[in-house]
Amino acid sequence: MTNTLQFEQLRRGQALSGQELVQLASLIYDTDPFIYPALFSSKAQAERVLSAVFMHGGDNMFCPENCFVGMLNGELSGLVLWVAGSLKWSDTALWAELERDSEPVSPGYAQAKDEYFSSYQTNPDTTISIVNFSVDSSVRGQGVGGAMMCAFLQEHPEQDMELFVLDNNTAAYQLYQRAGFSELQKLDGFALGPEKPACTQMYRRVEFKSSEAEKFAVLQGRN
Repeated sequence: MTNTLQFEQLRRGQALSGQELVQLASLIYDTDPFIYPALFSSKAQAERVLSAVFMHGGDNMFCPENCFVGMLNGELSGLVLWVAGSLKWSDTALWAELERDSEPVSPGYAQAKDEYFSSYQTNPDTTISIVNFSVDSSVRGQGVGGAMMCAFLQEHPEQDMELFVLDNNTAAYQLYQRAGFSELQKLDGFALGPEKPACTQMYRRVEFKSSEAEKFAVLQGRN
């Protein structure tokens, strides 16, 4: 069977099935082993709470218009969670759903909110931050990630981009390099405890275009 891979920028008010909402939440949770396990008491809670937030329209962080998704054979299989410019996130909607949930609020919630998401407040208006980049574990190694990054870059050809990658995530680092991201600085990533993971901030300037971008697209097409 020939695989069909499609990409789509979600829109505010777009109808998603219950299964798609859960998968969207699952992809977000799986992007980082430190942030979301601190924000939520469990993955199951994250799936329930984030699904409800998205279903009710979202906030300025977790909302359809911040989601660029990849669909493999009609199944939601990849996600870019992104924001443009400064993010002044109000967690009112998320907190309301957490208070309704059957599990208690994670003891790490406030620290994750205050330390991690507040770091996006100083971004320039002209820069897109890729907050999360995720491919479902069941389809990794099939070229979904590279093709999704290529499609996302083509969706925003006139904007600089930045992201953070854990230093032990070699595959993601190499993909970002091929897409034109360069190292900006080394720094400690977020963690609840004193041991912080090594992390790299990467930046892609809009000047990375034409032949280089075309070469990246060709490389992804071979996967």
